[in-house]
Amino acid sequence: MRNEAFGFINTNITAEQIGQAYIGYPKYSNIIENEHTIFGVIAGSIDKFTLKDSSQKTTWIDMTEPNDTKQFGDFEININPD
Repeated sequence: MRNEAFGFINTNITAEQIGQAYIGYPKYSNIIENEHTIFGVIAGSIDKFTLKDSSQKTTWIDMTEPNDTKQFGDFEININPD
């Protein structure tokens, strides 16, 4: 049996603007009451966002396009200027 530790699960962060963010080991599947529930980050813009899991690290720079969405299972990064 493998033990797993996650650094980000079932949490939403909302901000007008995010300068730099680093999320390590988000849980990709978030099941609450037998349904997949989206969680993650919503911002008007993000200067630099890095996501790391056990096998890779991905970084996005200057995320400003409305409705630009990056999804990893139930974890989502969403640019929403409203």
